[in-house]
Amino acid sequence: MQYEKLKVFISKMKEYGNANNRKTIFNDLYSSQKYLLISERPSQETDKTKGADKKNSGFEERVIALFNIGSDDKEALKKIRAGYSEFRKTFFKNVYWTHYSKEPGKDMPDKFWTKNLKEEIELAGPALIITLGRLPSNFLFGEDGKDDFKGRVNKILEWNRIPVICCLHPSRNWSKQHRPEYQFDETWELIRSKIELK
Repeated sequence: MQYEKLKVFISKMKEYGNANNRKTIFNDLYSSQKYLLISERPSQETDKTKGADKKNSGFEERVIALFNIGSDDKEALKKIRAGYSEFRKTFFKNVYWTHYSKEPGKDMPDKFWTKNLKEEIELAGPALIITLGRLPSNFLFGEDGKDDFKGRVNKILEWNRIPVICCLHPSRNWSKQHRPEYQFDETWELIRSKIELK
């Protein structure tokens, strides 16, 4: 990771968003982060005014559960909640979490932010990229057709010599019934076999 350059990049992106009347959200940055997570956009409930050891959103809680336990079911979330501060700290010490779009919302994210996403990935210099959802996957690999995303999940791909694992977005409602079709549980087994959270 080019930590100092990435710090400058994030600052510039916040200014860029503000200049265009867009709410910009970035997650915690640490020089120790070696894995890159790219999701579609911050959840609408994200509250970055909370402290570094507090839950910023329910989606953050579920992602941290998936990384630490491999599941986001009720039992996994119960374990995470019992020691949230430590689980969150471990997650962000290891994972740089960015988004296809840097702003929350309920509509499909537009491509406003994507012209800078490649530079952000290069500055992060990850040992592994994990994408959540179709948009970040298509950003890296293009759109090959209706089933292109389904053919990418649960395998190790490569983008600019960096290994990539694509995963179904773990949204609360729609994805639950589609998880078997997109090998969701198997993908998380693969992800967890390739990462080490210290």
